[in-house]
Amino acid sequence: GVSGASRRIAMGDADHGGLYVATYNVLCPVYGVKWAEREACRDHTAQDRESNWDVRWPALKRNLALARWDVVCIQEAEDATRTHLEQAATEMEMEFCFIPHTKRQDALAMMYRPSRLELIKHDVRDFCGSSTGLLELRDLRTQATVRVLCTHQRGGKPEQMADLIEYAEIDPASDCTVICGDFNEDFNVTGKHPAGYAWANRGDHDLSMVSRPDHKQGDDQTSGKGKVDWIFVKGGTVEYDDVCVRGVVQTHVACPETFQWPSDHGLECGLVKLNRGSV
Repeated sequence: GVSGASRRIAMGDADHGGLYVATYNVLCPVYGVKWAEREACRDHTAQDRESNWDVRWPALKRNLALARWDVVCIQEAEDATRTHLEQAATEMEMEFCFIPHTKRQDALAMMYRPSRLELIKHDVRDFCGSSTGLLELRDLRTQATVRVLCTHQRGGKPEQMADLIEYAEIDPASDCTVICGDFNEDFNVTGKHPAGYAWANRGDHDLSMVSRPDHKQGDDQTSGKGKVDWIFVKGGTVEYDDVCVRGVVQTHVACPETFQWPSDHGLECGLVKLNRGSV
């Protein structure tokens, strides 16, 4: 059998010295059906396509529960999936925030663990119809402030990225800032990682260097190729430990429910260690 210590390490409950953060684009039904995404449809080749959310949700839920995350950021939530996501947060003993976009049909969602993090402020910023969610949190172990942002970027839009960074660094500054999201841009290719922010290198752990399934990496794809899901940290570091490696590996594969990935993205995650004090 598995020892209690091993179980705690596997679930992220060990004395790991940081905050476990995950970000996941769960592929909303409204856009998955509209764009005939094979992961989101019962038959993506049919003219009258139907959502398969009810079939793939158990797999998405398993992926969300792979570790005892302290923060989870979600892209491509929507009104029709809000209840499922909120129930999953409750089962994971996390608080839930739902953040609609002003000019899109999907939404963002953010979760945080109240046994570890205290909410100071919840805020939202709009940029040309896309929202960014912000949680100002206090780490209950160190009393350090942690600012978490959840974003879904168009990619290759420097004005949107500049607005995001400006929002992340509004006064008063936090002790640590964590930006999570689907950026639709592979910064390993463009080299345009946000200045002054740390990120984890998958290459150090022989992990996949892409965020999405193989069919999304073809020459016919105009966006979203490569590694597009990122966690950027200022005032700390972010790394892949064994829990995070497992989180990446187990979410970048087909699920038994659909024989496809449960979303057209895998989950990205990292262990964030704050510079201030010892967490």
